[in-house]
Amino acid sequence: MAYVLTADALITGLTGAAVEAPAILVEGTQIVRVTGRSDPTLPAGAERIDLDGCTLMPGLIDCHVHMIFDAGDDPVASLRAETDEHALLRMGVEARAMLQAGITTARDLGDRDFLSLPLRDAIDEGLIEGPRLVCAGPPLTTTAGHCWYLGGEADGEVAIRKGVRERVKRGVNCIKVMATGGGMTPGSNMLRAQFSVDELRAVVDESHRLEKHVAAHCHGTEGIRRAVEAGVDTLEHCSFQGAQGTDFDERVAEQIAAKGIWVSPTITIGFLRLEAMLAAGAADARMQRMMANIGTRWTRLQRMRELGCRFIGSTDDGIAHAPHDAFAPAMALWVKQGGFPAEEVIRASTGIAAEVIGVGSETGSIVEGKAADILAVAGNPLQDIDALTRPVLVMKGGRVYRHDRSAVAHPAAAAR
Repeated sequence: MAYVLTADALITGLTGAAVEAPAILVEGTQIVRVTGRSDPTLPAGAERIDLDGCTLMPGLIDCHVHMIFDAGDDPVASLRAETDEHALLRMGVEARAMLQAGITTARDLGDRDFLSLPLRDAIDEGLIEGPRLVCAGPPLTTTAGHCWYLGGEADGEVAIRKGVRERVKRGVNCIKVMATGGGMTPGSNMLRAQFSVDELRAVVDESHRLEKHVAAHCHGTEGIRRAVEAGVDTLEHCSFQGAQGTDFDERVAEQIAAKGIWVSPTITIGFLRLEAMLAAGAADARMQRMMANIGTRWTRLQRMRELGCRFIGSTDDGIAHAPHDAFAPAMALWVKQGGFPAEEVIRASTGIAAEVIGVGSETGSIVEGKAADILAVAGNPLQDIDALTRPVLVMKGGRVYRHDRSAVAHPAAAAR
Protein backbone atom coordinates (compact mmCIF):
# COMPACT_ATOMS: atom_id res chain seq x y z
CA MET A 1 0.00 0.00 0.00
CA ALA A 2 1.28 3.48 -0.89
CA TYR A 3 0.27 6.70 0.84
CA VAL A 4 0.99 10.38 0.36
CA LEU A 5 0.60 12.29 3.64
CA THR A 6 0.34 16.08 3.50
CA ALA A 7 -0.04 18.59 6.33
CA ASP A 8 0.63 22.18 7.34
CA ALA A 9 4.04 21.39 8.87
CA LEU A 10 6.57 18.63 9.47
CA ILE A 11 8.88 18.02 12.44
CA THR A 12 11.52 15.52 11.34
CA GLY A 13 12.80 14.52 14.78
CA LEU A 14 16.32 15.51 13.74
CA THR A 15 16.11 19.28 14.28
CA GLY A 16 13.88 21.63 16.21
CA ALA A 17 12.61 23.50 13.16
CA ALA A 18 9.37 22.79 11.31
CA VAL A 19 9.12 22.35 7.53
CA GLU A 20 6.08 23.99 5.95
CA ALA A 21 3.69 22.29 3.50
CA PRO A 22 5.35 18.87 3.54
CA ALA A 23 4.47 15.63 1.83
CA ILE A 24 5.63 12.16 2.85
CA LEU A 25 5.47 9.25 0.43
CA VAL A 26 5.09 5.89 2.16
CA GLU A 27 5.38 2.62 0.27
CA GLY A 28 4.93 -0.64 2.12
CA THR A 29 6.48 -0.24 5.56
CA GLN A 30 8.93 2.55 4.74
CA ILE A 31 9.23 6.25 4.12
CA VAL A 32 10.50 6.54 0.54
CA ARG A 33 10.36 10.30 -0.03
CA VAL A 34 10.07 13.48 2.05
CA THR A 35 9.18 16.43 -0.13
CA GLY A 36 6.74 19.33 -0.56
CA ARG A 37 3.00 18.87 -1.03
CA SER A 38 3.16 20.54 -4.45
CA ASP A 39 5.77 18.08 -5.77
CA PRO A 40 4.41 17.06 -9.22
CA THR A 41 6.32 13.76 -9.22
CA LEU A 42 4.34 12.26 -6.35
CA PRO A 43 2.60 9.13 -7.63
CA ALA A 44 -1.02 9.71 -8.58
CA GLY A 45 -1.95 6.15 -7.66
CA ALA A 46 -1.02 6.50 -3.97
CA GLU A 47 -3.79 7.04 -1.43
CA ARG A 48 -3.61 10.69 -0.43
CA ILE A 49 -4.33 11.68 3.17
CA ASP A 50 -4.56 15.45 3.52
CA LEU A 51 -4.09 16.57 7.12
CA ASP A 52 -4.87 20.28 7.00
CA GLY A 53 -4.45 21.96 10.38
CA CYS A 54 -1.99 19.29 11.47
CA THR A 55 1.72 18.74 11.98
CA LEU A 56 3.41 15.54 10.87
CA MET A 57 6.15 14.14 13.10
CA PRO A 58 7.74 10.84 14.13
CA GLY A 59 5.73 8.58 16.41
CA LEU A 60 6.39 9.21 20.09
CA ILE A 61 8.94 7.10 22.01
CA ASP A 62 8.53 6.53 25.75
CA CYS A 63 11.87 5.35 27.11
CA HIS A 64 10.59 3.99 30.44
CA VAL A 65 7.35 2.05 30.87
CA HIS A 66 6.22 -1.01 32.80
CA MET A 67 3.64 -2.97 30.85
CA ILE A 68 3.43 -5.44 33.76
CA PHE A 69 1.85 -2.88 36.13
CA ASP A 70 -1.77 -1.75 35.78
CA ALA A 71 -1.47 1.95 36.81
CA GLY A 72 -4.09 1.46 39.55
CA ASP A 73 -4.06 2.48 43.19
CA ASP A 74 -1.67 -0.36 44.13
CA PRO A 75 -0.07 -1.92 41.05
CA VAL A 76 2.16 -4.23 43.08
CA ALA A 77 -0.71 -5.77 45.04
CA SER A 78 -2.71 -6.14 41.82
CA LEU A 79 0.17 -7.88 40.07
CA ARG A 80 0.84 -10.28 42.93
CA ALA A 81 -2.80 -11.38 42.76
CA GLU A 82 -2.72 -11.76 38.97
CA THR A 83 -1.73 -14.81 36.92
CA ASP A 84 0.80 -14.46 34.13
CA GLU A 85 -1.88 -15.38 31.60
CA HIS A 86 -4.21 -12.60 32.74
CA ALA A 87 -1.35 -10.12 32.98
CA LEU A 88 -0.30 -10.80 29.41
CA LEU A 89 -3.83 -10.27 28.10
CA ARG A 90 -4.11 -7.01 30.03
CA MET A 91 -0.74 -5.87 28.70
CA GLY A 92 -2.06 -6.37 25.17
CA VAL A 93 -4.98 -4.04 25.87
CA GLU A 94 -2.62 -1.41 27.26
CA ALA A 95 -0.32 -1.75 24.25
CA ARG A 96 -3.17 -0.94 21.88
CA ALA A 97 -4.10 2.14 23.92
CA MET A 98 -0.50 3.34 23.72
CA LEU A 99 -0.44 3.04 19.94
CA GLN A 100 -3.75 4.88 19.64
CA ALA A 101 -2.18 7.73 21.66
CA GLY A 102 0.66 8.06 19.16
CA ILE A 103 3.31 6.05 21.01
CA THR A 104 4.91 3.93 18.31
CA THR A 105 7.92 2.74 20.34
CA ALA A 106 8.46 2.13 24.06
CA ARG A 107 11.21 0.70 26.27
CA ASP A 108 9.87 -1.67 28.91
CA LEU A 109 12.21 -1.54 31.90
CA GLY A 110 10.96 -4.28 34.15
CA ASP A 111 8.48 -7.13 33.94
CA ARG A 112 7.73 -10.43 35.63
CA ASP A 113 8.66 -13.77 34.09
CA PHE A 114 9.81 -12.07 30.86
CA LEU A 115 6.18 -11.40 29.88
CA SER A 116 7.11 -8.33 27.84
CA LEU A 117 8.96 -10.57 25.36
CA PRO A 118 5.96 -12.52 24.00
CA LEU A 119 4.04 -9.24 23.95
CA ARG A 120 6.84 -7.64 21.91
CA ASP A 121 6.96 -10.58 19.53
CA ALA A 122 3.17 -10.74 19.09
CA ILE A 123 3.15 -7.04 18.19
CA ASP A 124 6.01 -7.51 15.73
CA GLU A 125 4.16 -10.43 14.11
CA GLY A 126 1.01 -8.34 13.75
CA LEU A 127 -1.06 -10.56 16.04
CA ILE A 128 -2.00 -7.60 18.24
CA GLU A 129 -1.66 -3.83 17.98
CA GLY A 130 0.92 -1.94 19.97
CA PRO A 131 4.18 0.02 19.87
CA ARG A 132 7.55 -1.45 19.02
CA LEU A 133 8.92 -2.67 22.34
CA VAL A 134 12.51 -2.63 23.59
CA CYS A 135 12.47 -5.00 26.57
CA ALA A 136 14.68 -5.60 29.61
CA GLY A 137 12.86 -8.47 31.30
CA PRO A 138 12.98 -8.73 35.11
CA PRO A 139 15.37 -6.09 36.51
CA LEU A 140 18.50 -7.17 38.34
CA THR A 141 18.19 -6.40 42.05
CA THR A 142 19.60 -7.58 45.36
CA THR A 143 17.91 -10.17 47.54
CA ALA A 144 14.88 -8.34 49.03
CA GLY A 145 15.89 -5.33 46.94
CA HIS A 146 13.68 -3.02 44.92
CA CYS A 147 11.15 -5.01 42.84
CA TRP A 148 12.45 -8.36 44.10
CA TYR A 149 8.94 -9.72 43.44
CA LEU A 150 9.60 -9.49 39.69
CA GLY A 151 12.12 -12.31 40.01
CA GLY A 152 15.49 -10.68 39.31
CA GLU A 153 17.42 -11.14 42.57
CA ALA A 154 21.20 -11.54 42.09
CA ASP A 155 23.95 -11.05 44.69
CA GLY A 156 27.63 -10.73 43.86
CA GLU A 157 29.49 -10.41 40.57
CA VAL A 158 29.16 -14.06 39.54
CA ALA A 159 25.37 -14.09 39.97
CA ILE A 160 25.10 -10.71 38.27
CA ARG A 161 27.03 -11.84 35.19
CA LYS A 162 24.95 -14.99 35.04
CA GLY A 163 21.81 -12.88 35.32
CA VAL A 164 22.85 -10.74 32.36
CA ARG A 165 23.65 -13.83 30.28
CA GLU A 166 20.32 -15.46 31.14
CA ARG A 167 18.45 -12.37 30.02
CA VAL A 168 20.32 -12.18 26.75
CA LYS A 169 19.63 -15.89 26.21
CA ARG A 170 15.92 -15.21 26.70
CA GLY A 171 16.05 -12.46 24.07
CA VAL A 172 16.01 -9.14 25.91
CA ASN A 173 17.00 -5.94 24.14
CA CYS A 174 18.65 -4.24 27.12
CA ILE A 175 19.49 -4.76 30.80
CA LYS A 176 17.88 -3.01 33.76
CA VAL A 177 19.58 -2.83 37.17
CA MET A 178 18.23 -1.39 40.40
CA ALA A 179 21.12 0.73 41.66
CA THR A 180 19.07 1.96 44.65
CA GLY A 181 15.92 0.96 46.49
CA GLY A 182 12.55 2.32 45.43
CA GLY A 183 9.17 3.47 46.62
CA MET A 184 7.25 0.45 45.32
CA THR A 185 9.11 -2.02 47.53
CA PRO A 186 8.53 -1.79 51.29
CA GLY A 187 11.74 -2.50 53.15
CA SER A 188 14.06 -1.24 50.42
CA ASN A 189 15.83 2.09 50.89
CA MET A 190 15.56 4.40 47.90
CA LEU A 191 18.20 6.73 49.39
CA ARG A 192 20.94 4.08 49.55
CA ALA A 193 22.84 2.12 46.93
CA GLN A 194 22.01 -1.57 46.49
CA PHE A 195 25.12 -2.63 44.57
CA SER A 196 28.81 -1.79 44.86
CA VAL A 197 30.65 -0.07 42.03
CA ASP A 198 32.35 -3.37 41.15
CA GLU A 199 28.99 -5.14 40.97
CA LEU A 200 27.57 -2.44 38.73
CA ARG A 201 30.69 -2.63 36.57
CA ALA A 202 30.02 -6.35 36.20
CA VAL A 203 26.54 -5.52 34.88
CA VAL A 204 27.95 -2.99 32.44
CA ASP A 205 30.88 -5.11 31.28
CA GLU A 206 28.79 -8.21 30.66
CA SER A 207 25.98 -6.28 29.00
CA HIS A 208 28.28 -4.31 26.71
CA ARG A 209 30.18 -7.48 25.80
CA LEU A 210 26.85 -8.87 24.61
CA GLU A 211 25.94 -5.57 22.91
CA LYS A 212 23.14 -4.57 25.27
CA HIS A 213 22.81 -1.17 26.88
CA VAL A 214 22.28 -0.75 30.62
CA ALA A 215 19.53 1.28 32.30
CA ALA A 216 20.06 1.96 36.01
CA HIS A 217 17.21 2.82 38.37
CA CYS A 218 18.60 5.32 40.86
CA HIS A 219 17.04 7.78 43.29
CA GLY A 220 19.57 8.32 46.08
CA THR A 221 22.71 10.29 45.28
CA GLU A 222 24.96 7.47 46.52
CA GLY A 223 23.49 5.07 43.95
CA ILE A 224 23.65 7.65 41.15
CA ARG A 225 27.31 8.27 41.93
CA ARG A 226 28.11 4.55 41.76
CA ALA A 227 26.13 4.03 38.55
CA VAL A 228 27.97 6.91 36.89
CA GLU A 229 31.33 5.54 38.01
CA ALA A 230 30.40 2.12 36.63
CA GLY A 231 29.51 3.62 33.25
CA VAL A 232 25.84 2.75 32.76
CA ASP A 233 24.14 4.05 29.63
CA THR A 234 20.97 5.64 31.04
CA LEU A 235 20.07 6.87 34.51
CA GLU A 236 16.41 6.23 35.28
CA HIS A 237 14.75 8.79 37.60
CA CYS A 238 18.11 10.28 38.65
CA SER A 239 16.30 12.26 41.33
CA PHE A 240 19.24 12.97 43.68
CA GLN A 241 17.33 12.25 46.87
CA GLY A 242 18.80 12.36 50.35
CA ALA A 243 17.67 12.08 53.96
CA GLN A 244 16.56 15.73 54.02
CA GLY A 245 15.00 15.74 50.55
CA THR A 246 17.19 16.95 47.69
CA ASP A 247 20.85 15.91 47.75
CA PHE A 248 21.98 17.34 44.43
CA ASP A 249 25.69 16.88 43.70
CA GLU A 250 26.86 19.13 40.87
CA ARG A 251 30.12 17.21 40.53
CA VAL A 252 28.18 14.05 39.76
CA ALA A 253 26.03 15.94 37.26
CA GLU A 254 29.20 17.19 35.58
CA GLN A 255 30.46 13.59 35.36
CA ILE A 256 27.15 12.50 33.84
CA ALA A 257 27.59 15.14 31.15
CA ALA A 258 31.28 14.37 30.60
CA LYS A 259 30.65 10.64 30.20
CA GLY A 260 27.71 11.15 27.87
CA ILE A 261 25.31 9.21 30.09
CA TRP A 262 21.68 9.92 29.24
CA VAL A 263 19.25 11.01 31.93
CA SER A 264 15.74 9.51 31.85
CA PRO A 265 13.80 11.52 34.46
CA THR A 266 10.45 9.64 34.29
CA ILE A 267 7.95 12.50 34.44
CA THR A 268 4.38 11.23 34.84
CA ILE A 269 0.90 12.75 34.96
CA GLY A 270 0.85 11.57 38.56
CA PHE A 271 2.44 14.97 39.18
CA LEU A 272 -0.89 16.56 38.20
CA ARG A 273 -2.83 14.32 40.58
CA LEU A 274 -0.61 15.37 43.48
CA GLU A 275 -1.04 19.01 42.51
CA ALA A 276 -4.84 18.67 42.41
CA MET A 277 -4.95 16.91 45.78
CA LEU A 278 -2.77 19.57 47.33
CA ALA A 279 -5.01 22.34 45.97
CA ALA A 280 -8.08 20.54 47.33
CA GLY A 281 -6.53 20.12 50.77
CA ALA A 282 -6.64 16.32 50.38
CA ALA A 283 -2.89 15.69 50.39
CA ASP A 284 -1.38 14.09 53.48
CA ALA A 285 2.07 14.98 54.83
CA ARG A 286 3.80 12.43 52.58
CA MET A 287 2.10 13.82 49.48
CA GLN A 288 3.01 17.36 50.50
CA ARG A 289 6.67 16.33 50.75
CA MET A 290 6.45 14.67 47.34
CA MET A 291 4.95 17.81 45.81
CA ALA A 292 7.68 19.98 47.30
CA ASN A 293 10.26 17.59 45.84
CA ILE A 294 8.66 17.82 42.40
CA GLY A 295 9.01 21.60 42.43
CA THR A 296 12.65 21.25 43.39
CA ARG A 297 13.12 18.60 40.75
CA TRP A 298 12.33 20.96 37.88
CA THR A 299 14.96 23.38 39.18
CA ARG A 300 17.41 20.51 39.49
CA LEU A 301 16.74 19.29 35.94
CA GLN A 302 17.29 22.79 34.59
CA ARG A 303 20.60 22.99 36.46
CA MET A 304 21.61 19.61 35.05
CA ARG A 305 20.78 20.94 31.59
CA GLU A 306 23.00 23.98 32.23
CA LEU A 307 25.82 21.62 33.23
CA GLY A 308 25.51 19.75 29.92
CA CYS A 309 23.37 16.73 30.87
CA ARG A 310 21.19 15.32 28.11
CA PHE A 311 17.69 13.91 28.49
CA ILE A 312 15.35 11.37 26.94
CA GLY A 313 11.57 11.35 27.28
CA SER A 314 10.27 8.83 29.81
CA THR A 315 7.37 8.37 32.21
CA ASP A 316 7.50 5.18 34.32
CA ASP A 317 3.92 4.65 33.13
CA GLY A 318 2.26 1.65 34.69
CA ILE A 319 3.03 2.77 38.23
CA ALA A 320 0.18 4.12 40.38
CA HIS A 321 -2.02 6.66 38.59
CA ALA A 322 0.22 6.78 35.52
CA PRO A 323 -1.65 5.18 32.57
CA HIS A 324 0.40 3.66 29.79
CA ASP A 325 -1.06 5.97 27.14
CA ALA A 326 -0.32 9.21 29.04
CA PHE A 327 3.08 9.98 27.51
CA ALA A 328 2.03 13.11 25.60
CA PRO A 329 0.50 14.97 28.58
CA ALA A 330 3.52 14.03 30.67
CA MET A 331 5.89 15.48 28.08
CA ALA A 332 3.78 18.64 28.01
CA LEU A 333 4.69 19.13 31.68
CA TRP A 334 8.33 19.53 30.65
CA VAL A 335 7.34 22.71 28.86
CA LYS A 336 4.53 24.04 31.05
CA GLN A 337 6.03 23.29 34.47
CA GLY A 338 9.69 22.65 33.78
CA GLY A 339 10.36 25.51 31.37
CA PHE A 340 12.07 23.34 28.75
CA PRO A 341 11.87 24.42 25.09
CA ALA A 342 9.23 22.46 23.17
CA GLU A 343 11.68 21.54 20.40
CA GLU A 344 14.03 19.90 22.93
CA VAL A 345 11.21 17.92 24.49
CA ILE A 346 10.01 16.68 21.10
CA ARG A 347 13.48 15.58 19.99
CA ALA A 348 14.03 13.88 23.36
CA SER A 349 10.81 11.95 22.70
CA THR A 350 11.51 11.02 19.07
CA GLY A 351 14.88 11.08 17.28
CA ILE A 352 17.16 11.25 20.31
CA ALA A 353 15.13 8.65 22.19
CA ALA A 354 15.41 6.23 19.27
CA GLU A 355 19.20 6.55 19.11
CA VAL A 356 19.66 6.10 22.86
CA ILE A 357 17.54 2.94 23.16
CA GLY A 358 19.09 1.35 20.09
CA VAL A 359 16.44 1.69 17.38
CA GLY A 360 17.68 4.86 15.68
CA SER A 361 18.55 3.08 12.44
CA GLU A 362 14.96 1.92 12.15
CA THR A 363 12.71 4.65 13.53
CA GLY A 364 12.53 7.95 15.43
CA SER A 365 12.78 10.42 12.55
CA ILE A 366 11.08 11.22 9.26
CA VAL A 367 13.87 10.14 6.95
CA GLU A 368 13.81 8.27 3.67
CA GLY A 369 14.47 4.57 4.25
CA LYS A 370 13.24 4.46 7.85
CA ALA A 371 10.09 2.77 9.06
CA ALA A 372 6.94 4.77 8.44
CA ASP A 373 6.21 5.42 12.13
CA ILE A 374 4.37 8.70 11.71
CA LEU A 375 2.12 10.80 13.94
CA ALA A 376 -0.10 13.70 12.88
CA VAL A 377 -1.35 16.01 15.62
CA ALA A 378 -3.88 18.83 15.52
CA GLY A 379 -1.98 22.11 15.64
CA ASN A 380 1.75 22.70 15.95
CA PRO A 381 3.43 21.32 19.11
CA LEU A 382 6.34 23.74 18.71
CA GLN A 383 3.86 26.53 19.41
CA ASP A 384 1.42 24.61 21.62
CA ILE A 385 2.90 21.53 23.29
CA ASP A 386 -0.61 20.28 24.12
CA ALA A 387 -0.96 19.47 20.42
CA LEU A 388 0.83 16.21 21.26
CA THR A 389 -2.30 15.17 23.16
CA ARG A 390 -4.42 15.58 20.00
CA PRO A 391 -3.48 12.69 17.69
CA VAL A 392 -5.27 12.74 14.35
CA LEU A 393 -3.37 10.02 12.51
CA VAL A 394 -1.13 7.25 13.83
CA MET A 395 0.85 5.15 11.38
CA LYS A 396 3.32 2.42 12.36
CA GLY A 397 5.31 0.50 9.81
CA GLY A 398 3.22 1.95 6.99
CA ARG A 399 -0.10 0.83 8.44
CA VAL A 400 -2.71 3.36 9.59
CA TYR A 401 -3.95 2.53 13.08
CA ARG A 402 -5.82 5.76 13.75
CA HIS A 403 -7.30 8.49 11.55
CA ASP A 404 -9.59 10.78 13.51
CA ARG A 405 -10.34 14.20 12.10
CA SER A 406 -12.43 15.15 15.14
CA ALA A 407 -9.23 16.16 16.93
CA VAL A 408 -8.82 18.98 14.40
CA ALA A 409 -12.44 20.09 14.54
CA HIS A 410 -12.71 19.84 18.33
CA PRO A 411 -9.19 20.06 19.80
CA ALA A 412 -10.29 20.66 23.40
CA ALA A 413 -12.46 17.53 23.43
CA ALA A 414 -9.66 15.48 21.82
CA ALA A 415 -7.22 16.58 24.51
CA ARG A 416 -9.54 15.20 27.19
